[in-house]
Amino acid sequence: MWPLFIFVVSCHVALATAQAPDLLVFQGDTLLLFANPLESHPDREQIHRQLPAQWKACWSTACWRGYQAVWLLENDHLYLIEIRSCCSSGDHRKADLNALFGRQVVSHRVLGDWVTNTLLCPIGKLLYYVHEDYLSVYEQELSFTVNAGRLLNLTRYDNRRTIVSPLLENARELSHFLCRQTNWQTLGAALKSGEVRKVVIAVDPYSLGRPAHIEVLKADGDLFTSEALRLIKLIPIWTAVYRRGRYAPNRYMVPVVFSKEKRESCR
Repeated sequence: MWPLFIFVVSCHVALATAQAPDLLVFQGDTLLLFANPLESHPDREQIHRQLPAQWKACWSTACWRGYQAVWLLENDHLYLIEIRSCCSSGDHRKADLNALFGRQVVSHRVLGDWVTNTLLCPIGKLLYYVHEDYLSVYEQELSFTVNAGRLLNLTRYDNRRTIVSPLLENARELSHFLCRQTNWQTLGAALKSGEVRKVVIAVDPYSLGRPAHIEVLKADGDLFTSEALRLIKLIPIWTAVYRRGRYAPNRYMVPVVFSKEKRESCR
């Protein structure tokens, strides 16, 4: 089942740090791997304790797990071939696989027989960024179905039906748009100096980038609620995320704020 993406449109700017993914070597190409198979190893905690101590001293918010693993998919089998530091300084020293895995190391690699999962590799341009573990959408994806370290199936997905609204991806621009489109003459008599009226509206877009469902989550009087709904319907296009052969459910929650101070700010 698809996760429901919920986006709260705010005028505040949040600074986020993207994660450094593992890497997968496949058919001569090195791909980003939107998974961390080493984290499902039965001896995960012991492996973490045995990683070089100096790696912990340069822990990075872009790499919460403290390492970057490199995997190889060859002859329908998944192998771990390298574990290296992902310190922000660019120090990519490698861990000793023999010290970590002992006799499991054969020909400088470890068979990932503990891995049973669907592994995703993004390909092409970034279409839509989501600041959560590996949910960002790229033009295409390779989906590897792996069972006990053996490749069972490979599927390529084309995500280029994704529609992105530039207005919704820029909170300041959206705020200015709503402010400029507001019928302030109608609202003026109902607004007192220093008063803030706020209506919160949820929108579920559909595949054509238009609202499929609009719901008032927080009303604030008939006049302001009616104006907020009118403004929401003026937004020309809504982001619709297409991934792995279907449109993913996503919901926008938009606070529409009315005040005399806001009116002055958008002139």
